[in-house]
Amino acid sequence: MNRSCAWIHPDQSKSRKAIPVPLNADALALLKRQEHKQQEKSSDFVFMFRGCSIKKANTRAWRDALVRAGIDDFRWHDLRHT
Repeated sequence: MNRSCAWIHPDQSKSRKAIPVPLNADALALLKRQEHKQQEKSSDFVFMFRGCSIKKANTRAWRDALVRAGIDDFRWHDLRHT
């Protein structure tokens, strides 16, 4: 948070090197809100659904959200380009 970056752990990157992901002000504000909520819970995860950590991103909930937002032809990987 101090560096305005999230880090992809080396074990999760193709190159096996840590990858910094810059965070804008909106992302930082969201994480700070989640951090405050997390202090009230006993979990190591920031983003959860129904009390469980999110293990997959391309779920029906994700696809339904795209439909509600009117977004067509969008893949999870496209978020890397925003």
